[in-house]
Amino acid sequence: MNTLQPFQITNGIIRDFSFDVLNPNITNSTDSRVPIVITAADPPVILAQITIDIPEKKNAVWLFASLGFSARSDLTGPAAIFRIWRGHPSNDFEIFSTADNGQGSITVGTFRNSSFTTVDQLINVKCSRITYYLTVESNVATQLTFNGPISFIAVSI
Repeated sequence: MNTLQPFQITNGIIRDFSFDVLNPNITNSTDSRVPIVITAADPPVILAQITIDIPEKKNAVWLFASLGFSARSDLTGPAAIFRIWRGHPSNDFEIFSTADNGQGSITVGTFRNSSFTTVDQLINVKCSRITYYLTVESNVATQLTFNGPISFIAVSI
């Protein structure tokens, strides 16, 4: 994981910044974490994780993800379901989910880039550090191949 800490802005709006990206963070990256191949038979797969410090009096974390992948399927409908979790997906709290249809033919994959953002409002959450996980799963007869870029960013605001 690549991280940059501490990161502060003098007016106090941004207090911490954390990120997880491929190296190099490009299509067809040579990073050892890719390619990641997912089918409908696979359980959710963790694509990235980041840990961020939560300074006192901060009540939100801005999260952003951008993912490059190809999809092979003759079916329509959502193929890739992305989720962001506060804590490990096996026992913690899902804060965001979205889907990408990833349509493409079964013989020639369609390259996709999905980007999304959300804010985790830390209401009644008392902790000084939080780890976020980005997962993906396929819900139809689709093969998803993640080969970059993969970016997952958190900012304490």
